[in-house]
Parts: sequence; C-alpha cells; structure tokens
Amino acid sequence: MAPVHLRGFNVADVQKKEYVCPGPHSDAPSCNANSLSCPSACTCSNNIVDCRGKGLTEIPANLPEGIVEIRLEQNSIKSIPAGAFTQYKKLKRIDISKNQISDIAPDAFQGLKSLTSLVLYGNKITEIPKGLFDGLVSLQLL
Repeated sequence: MAPVHLRGFNVADVQKKEYVCPGPHSDAPSCNANSLSCPSACTCSNNIVDCRGKGLTEIPANLPEGIVEIRLEQNSIKSIPAGAFTQYKKLKRIDISKNQISDIAPDAFQGLKSLTSLVLYGNKITEIPKGLFDGLVSLQLL
C-alpha cells in the first residue's frame, strides 16, 4: 500500500528524494516516504512553500504535509488538476497569480476548509467551473 501522500501518483512521477531509506538494504521495512520533502526548485520554511518565479509548468507534487501556505506566483503553470491541493488540509493561503492558467478542474480545491486566501489574478482564466469554491467555508479573499 502506498504512503498517503503518494497515493494516486505514478511511480515515474515520484522523485528519488521522496523515498528515503535510513537503514541498510536488508532493513527494507523501515523505509518510509519522506513526508517532509520540499520540491528542489522551492524553499520551505515555517510551513510555507515558496516556489515563486521558478519556471514551474505544473503544481509540484508531494509537498510537506503540514503546509499552511504555498506561493506559486510568476511561473508558467497552465492548469490546476483535480485534487491538486486536497491532501494539504491545513492550507490557509494559495497564491497562483501571474501564471498561464486557463484550465481549472472543478474539484481542484476540494476539502480545503481552512483556506482563507486564494489568489488567482494575472492568469488566462475565462471560465470558472461550477462548484469550484464549494466547501471553501473559510475563504475571505479571492
């Protein structure tokens, strides 16, 4: 069974650093997915993931589980897939401004009950999917 934060990902999409085995090869059961990983292009500090202006074309996967903020502005992200942020239940702020986003899955932000700020300006969004903001009960700034 896959670790919770890696479920649904193809093996080819998981970076080598996401899987850490602290012991010798014969100690395989002690191998665990690294839930505290930070994408190589980003910096992570105080539960904030900062990926501003890094030339990213997609939302990074396998972010640290307890993050409260992710900064993705000024990249080249074109779409926000289904459940892109769903596993990060503590997220309070997402900034994906100044990208190339034209496609957002209806359930891209599903389950983010703590989200207070969602910054989307400076993208190519022409249509908001029905129900996109359903369940964002704490949202104050859009």
